[in-house]
Amino acid sequence: MTPGDGWRLNLAFDDGREGWFDVTPYLHYEVFRPLKDEAEFAKVWNGGYYVEWACGAGLSADTLEAYWQQDVEPGSGGLYFTVRKVKALPGYQLEITFETKEVKIFDMKPYLDLGVFKVLKDETFFQRARVALGSVEWPGGIDIAPETLYENGKPAAALGVAEEDGVYEG
Repeated sequence: MTPGDGWRLNLAFDDGREGWFDVTPYLHYEVFRPLKDEAEFAKVWNGGYYVEWACGAGLSADTLEAYWQQDVEPGSGGLYFTVRKVKALPGYQLEITFETKEVKIFDMKPYLDLGVFKVLKDETFFQRARVALGSVEWPGGIDIAPETLYENGKPAAALGVAEEDGVYEG
């Protein structure tokens, strides 16, 4: 992975695929704003599951893979994975309603020791989950790929969870 012109990252995946990922749509988020300085943008490294910058901004491998592979703007992904509502539940669970009207429960606990997600251990901060760009986001531009939420979420009906008022809609 190397930084390129116009806030693009040149990516090389383990399976040999290569391409570009446009970071521009993320630059309006507070945590990404320092990257408007090209010198700061160049301070990028592979943090394992994340692409990370010295300023603390980061993008998950799921996000990079989903939007690069689909060759679409972040947030405009297919109908299948688009998040329409989210509600933070106790125990670091998210109740998510997708464009398909499916409601799933996603467990964030396995992610809480990884990179940018560590701040979500603060339950008050975790409760600030909202819909942005068709996925779930927290203040500072912390997000998780909608494909991850969909594929790893459990159907709410099977878990006996009913959708309630008070969800944040996108």
